Amino acid sequence: MRSYLKLSCKRISAKDTENYVSKVPKLYKELTQQLRKTILDNFPHLNEAIKWGNPVYYTDENLFYVSANKDHVKLGFFLHGPDLDNPDGLIEGTGAKMRHVKYRNVNELNEKQIVEWIRQLLELVEND
Repeated sequence: MRSYLKLSCKRISAKDTENYVSKVPKLYKELTQQLRKTILDNFPHLNEAIKWGNPVYYTDENLFYVSANKDHVKLGFFLHGPDLDNPDGLIEGTGAKMRHVKYRNVNELNEKQIVEWIRQLLELVEND
């Protein structure tokens, strides 16, 4: 059991996330907004909370996060990162379970691929 990933946290309001996005550097604001929109439009059942200073998406345990950094926006997977399909080599990292994808502009976002990765992740977690 991955109890170290379970944290009690209430679902945040849209205002809390908008506050997070308002602090994102202008260069990555649209990218962060679009990534979040893709997640919420396709997976409205997931909980969203600010944890470790970033939006984290979870059910019973933390699944993935969005992190705006100074030179990219990261979509990070807490679990099953190495198990996700990665035909284009976009998923990076060497952790036992964690992986991430870095985006530097909104044109790099592939909504279909992002949705597929999250669907795969949810299926893998469900089958744990």
